[in-house]
Amino acid sequence: MNLTEFLRHVDAGLPVRAGTPAAAFQTRRAVEVQRLTAELNTGYRAPEEIRALMGRVTGRAVPDSFRLFPPFTTDFGLNTRIGARVFI
Repeated sequence: MNLTEFLRHVDAGLPVRAGTPAAAFQTRRAVEVQRLTAELNTGYRAPEEIRALMGRVTGRAVPDSFRLFPPFTTDFGLNTRIGARVFI
């Protein structure tokens, strides 16, 4: 299962049950996001590095005006949308 298929699955209100392709995708994604947020939260990161990491977490472009003061956590990330002039 890929991201498009997974999002179509959950957007349709279908459950994510253990042992299914959707559950396997969700687990892989959660592990990847744990790695990305650990990278984001350890050590100093320049604003452009933070935006790049958050883009990988969310799967979307992050506006140049976005600012984040770590730490930051999320379980999945792909359902997160960041608008212009957002500060976390």
